[in-house]
Amino acid sequence: MVVRMSSKEESSDESLEPPPSKRPKPRGPELILLIYSAPDPGEYSDPSDMLADQDTVITAHAIANALGSIRYPVVMALIRSMDDAARAASQFDPTTTLVFNLCEEIPGRIDGESAAQFPFQHMGFHVIGGTPENLDLCRDKGLTQKFLANQGIPTAPHQVFLTGDEPVDMPFPVITKPIWEDSSAGITRDSVIFDEPSLRRRVKELIAAYHQPIMAEMFLDGREFNISVWGNETPIVLPLAETLFGEVQEAHAKVLNFDSKWNPDSVEYNEFTVGCPAMVDAEMDRQIRTIALASYQATGCHDFARIDMREKDGQLCVLEVNPNPCLALDSGFVRASKEAGYSYPRMLRQIVEFSWKRAKKERRRANARQLAA
Repeated sequence: MVVRMSSKEESSDESLEPPPSKRPKPRGPELILLIYSAPDPGEYSDPSDMLADQDTVITAHAIANALGSIRYPVVMALIRSMDDAARAASQFDPTTTLVFNLCEEIPGRIDGESAAQFPFQHMGFHVIGGTPENLDLCRDKGLTQKFLANQGIPTAPHQVFLTGDEPVDMPFPVITKPIWEDSSAGITRDSVIFDEPSLRRRVKELIAAYHQPIMAEMFLDGREFNISVWGNETPIVLPLAETLFGEVQEAHAKVLNFDSKWNPDSVEYNEFTVGCPAMVDAEMDRQIRTIALASYQATGCHDFARIDMREKDGQLCVLEVNPNPCLALDSGFVRASKEAGYSYPRMLRQIVEFSWKRAKKERRRANARQLAA
């Protein structure tokens, strides 16, 4: 059963997996409250950046239908403001409801994904995936890199620019990125920079467009991997995936830019593919898995996440940690779980089970603390 509190968008039935007629209702929460965001055109400096957030709406409906197909009751709530979040939280029982957070943004807030959880957290709900602290740490690319490096986890040299006039202390070439964006927003064919004057121009252009700090990171010209991890006490690495750059020859053009993900007319969109499982030798496989698990645990990820990394001359470096990664039908996490033998509904059921088990454990600890006080 899927109940929609807001929105009339239709969803695809590709995510459905009709269960056997006598399949028992799964153990777990009595209700899943799926909160999600929809794009506000006024919030985008570049209208094309809205494509990624439009995809969130499609994904929300796919998840709701897939969970409904395996007998999880789902209510969908469209969140456009903190008032919407508080209103949704007030209507359900936190002891029997599990919140699935697909809020990518709240207009006017940098921390929309984490802020959407505040009313639910205050009322005692358990939320699948990243906590506000985890989401805030991993949203800031510069902060994530500094944190990981302090934990002994390999990252590439980087520098954060507030104005573009700061002294440059970076080896070239570098790749430039808006520090708080995801889905490759702000990353184009011009993002790999080879000299200081070009870097300053590019940084100032991005600051003007995105109104946020810009990170320049040493460009790693080797292979790129994304690693899906799930679980809690003993996290599990799903089959490794590698970005394959097709016939593109120039190292600086082998970049997952915005067009490669969202523009079907671009060379990158049509040339770049994904190999899953990635073809790596035993030693690289071990290194990738070790680094991915260390990054997952160090940043406080829960239930499921994706870690992106690249290599240069055999040295692997983490690019990003992505709690609550995209769960669209064609996304990297879904691809890896499918390679591991999970259909879309079964993958979602596993995430729900990981999270509900964590919720019960956290409640037992909270009750024990209250009794001891």
